[in-house]
Amino acid sequence: MRISYDGREYVYSSNGMGKPNSLVRDGARITLQLGDFIPSVGMCRNGEAVGPVDPVDLAIAIVLEEVDTDVLTLSGTALSSPFALMHRLSDTAE
Repeated sequence: MRISYDGREYVYSSNGMGKPNSLVRDGARITLQLGDFIPSVGMCRNGEAVGPVDPVDLAIAIVLEEVDTDVLTLSGTALSSPFALMHRLSDTAE
């Protein structure tokens, strides 16, 4: 997925269901993946920042972690398409 923000161009990609997601911009790369479950905290994320990463890059990467990115993968698209079609048809049924 391509994203433009404040004159910056990003590419956000999912490497597959359950695999790390990456946000890339001009030599900067942030990779986040699911970490361990900590009972008092919940699910954690493990991340890696490479290159000239700044707070804006980190903020965008963290926000996008909460977005359902399964449809960015071929298998996720195949699995979600029937449900998206049913949802669309139910919205237009009235």
